[in-house]
Amino acid sequence: MSQTNSRFLFVVAPQETDGLERLTRCLVLAKTLADCGGTCAMIATAQSTLLLTGRAPFLTWVTTEGTNPQNLCEAAGQLHYDAVIIDHPALSREDHIALAGDRPSVVLDDHADRVIGGGIVVNPSLICIPETYQGLTLDKAELLSGPSFALVSPQARNAEGAPQIDRGTVSHVLLSLQGLTSAELVMRIVDSLRPKLGEALLDILLPQNFETLRSLTKIASRDTRMVLHAQPEAWPSVVLRADIAISAVGAGFWELCARGLPIMAVSVSPSDHATVSHLTDLDAAIILDAAEQGFEGRLERTLVRLVADPNLRRKLSSNSAALIDGGGADRIAQMLIGLLPR
Repeated sequence: MSQTNSRFLFVVAPQETDGLERLTRCLVLAKTLADCGGTCAMIATAQSTLLLTGRAPFLTWVTTEGTNPQNLCEAAGQLHYDAVIIDHPALSREDHIALAGDRPSVVLDDHADRVIGGGIVVNPSLICIPETYQGLTLDKAELLSGPSFALVSPQARNAEGAPQIDRGTVSHVLLSLQGLTSAELVMRIVDSLRPKLGEALLDILLPQNFETLRSLTKIASRDTRMVLHAQPEAWPSVVLRADIAISAVGAGFWELCARGLPIMAVSVSPSDHATVSHLTDLDAAIILDAAEQGFEGRLERTLVRLVADPNLRRKLSSNSAALIDGGGADRIAQMLIGLLPR
């Protein structure tokens, strides 16, 4: 890969607005740029610095107390950087331009529901095509779309044997709460899964400050098959040992595909519908709509079916792995480096 000694600034949404998923994928890109010789910095909140400490030795950061656009621009003004990467849905085109100035810029986007000022726009959605951003980007902006530009961790993209090797029995079921913002929905899922687990463990990945943590901890104290894990520290090890994954369609979904897991994908909002429809057409996941009547019953039946049918698990595993090769970070990094002045 091309090398650089340039300085890269990351601007990421705070955790309370799904910033944990965004922080995790930005760290993947930052590590890739650092491996190319770049120097990476991030504008961080006090909360995100707790996650960064000890976890991102390739990154420095400046802490800002406020998280509005003016605070972020003021913090950026204290730093010297040659390019900026923005993953913050609350920032406008004007904010993107103010942060970038005349520097190369990348904006990571997911929904194509706002105008964007980045020179490179990245949307890993299955259904994103150039026409999706008609009138939403700068005239000379480059659109990088589709799962080939998804940012997944080295543990997922370098995993030997992906798609996931079927051990013949299911011993670990992964429930990823990324994107499942409703505490009521989470409890419905957990209550539905427990009677159907048999001897398998239910590994639950929890975002920090999860609002029903006390209730889940109480249940786990009585049911030793239920194991709670903190995000993002436990993510790689928990994903690598999973046999089946249950997840919302969010940024972390691509990690599960890169590992080649059989996935039960939970649709939690109308914006998911087009994506999950495409996943259904590709036989890359079994889709469950949380808003449908009888959701819990279908969730239970689907888990029982997957546990009992290794051929179905292998088919889903192969099809999910075929969606993504895990090289998104390398592709984005090389395009950004190619825009830097020589």
